[in-house]
Amino acid sequence: MENDTTNVENSSSAANTNVVWNGSGYTPAMLKQPPNKALRCSQPTGIGKKGRNFDTYRENVEKKKDILNLQEQHFKEVKGAQEAEKESLKTRTAQDKELHTLRLENEKEQHMLFTEEFTTRTKRETAVFQADIQSRFVKQRRDGELFELEKKKLNLEIQLLNKKLGVNSEELNNNKKD
Repeated sequence: MENDTTNVENSSSAANTNVVWNGSGYTPAMLKQPPNKALRCSQPTGIGKKGRNFDTYRENVEKKKDILNLQEQHFKEVKGAQEAEKESLKTRTAQDKELHTLRLENEKEQHMLFTEEFTTRTKRETAVFQADIQSRFVKQRRDGELFELEKKKLNLEIQLLNKKLGVNSEELNNNKKD
């Protein structure tokens, strides 16, 4: 049988995959497989091969278990890292909220202080302005009174001088009118 396979492999029609024999049941896709592969039997041949396959199978299963363990460890590490990141994000969010609250309270307090300061400053400036107006009014009234007193004083001095000179005040008034 080995001879037959080599004859098929060496024949020119085996290399040419475009040629399909009539009634053979092969398609061009089937013939494109490499011709040097040994045909596989569906039934295992021999006890030694079964044992060899079992050892290989056991090795493959162990390797797959190792790979699954590594994947599980990696998954646990990633999950732990994600949980740690989630916790740090929660902590950071809480800190940001607290910081924001403190900033708002500080701004509110500064605004209240500014408002109080503004109110007291405005009241003080208003009081100073009112006091200034009152002092000006008092000064103006006092100046007016002083002026009137000075005027009366001058009139009295004039009358005294007129009496000493003997001039009648009625004559002076008549002279002023003319």
